[in-house]
Amino acid sequence: MIELIPHSVDSTFYRARRSSDFLSLRIGYLGRLDKYGKGLMSLPSVAGILADRGVNFHLRIAGSGPDAETLSWSLGECGFKREGVFVARVALSRVLAFLASVDVLLFPSRFEGCGMVLIEAVAAGVVPVASRVNGVADFIIEEGRTGFLIGIDDVVGMASAVEELSKSLTLRKTMSEAGVKSVKDWFDRDRMCLAFVEVFRKVPRSGRRPRPRPRPRPWSECRLRTGFRPS
Repeated sequence: MIELIPHSVDSTFYRARRSSDFLSLRIGYLGRLDKYGKGLMSLPSVAGILADRGVNFHLRIAGSGPDAETLSWSLGECGFKREGVFVARVALSRVLAFLASVDVLLFPSRFEGCGMVLIEAVAAGVVPVASRVNGVADFIIEEGRTGFLIGIDDVVGMASAVEELSKSLTLRKTMSEAGVKSVKDWFDRDRMCLAFVEVFRKVPRSGRRPRPRPRPRPWSECRLRTGFRPS
């Protein structure tokens, strides 16, 4: 028996008051500043394309990681100053405030384990523009209804999706409301708990005696595989 139970969030916690009084589109990135797995260097390219097209936007980046300085330099080359763009690392208690301060979340990852920031953003009413990370982003986002899915490293496609959102407040509101509902329907904590309960009910009881557990190996015998060693 195989059951798929999505990770969940407390959907009531992420309900934040959002303001649409801003003249410019507020674009955000929240996550680890890693250019390999997170596709971080797509951000300057997307921002540059939007600026060239005359889109009025404000960019906010929150996070920390090994490529923070590289990202800062690249944004500077595109004409964006570090001041006002970088929020630095956001404490868990401030994540909701950050999500409430942006309209669109960029998610340029090349691979992901779960994509929790996507679920959190959608729950908070933020419209995601994300890489089509198969089995992750496409499981969380319904293309064209709760957000946009773009090919990995497709900065032109990502910029075009953001530009489309910048032209229509109605589109942003419609996608935002649909996203909040989708999280409540599919990723709510109560739903996850009930799904686990249902699995436990389905598992047949066995009359077999449990086999004795093997003795744990001492820590001194454990060796980390070469591929997992830090570089």
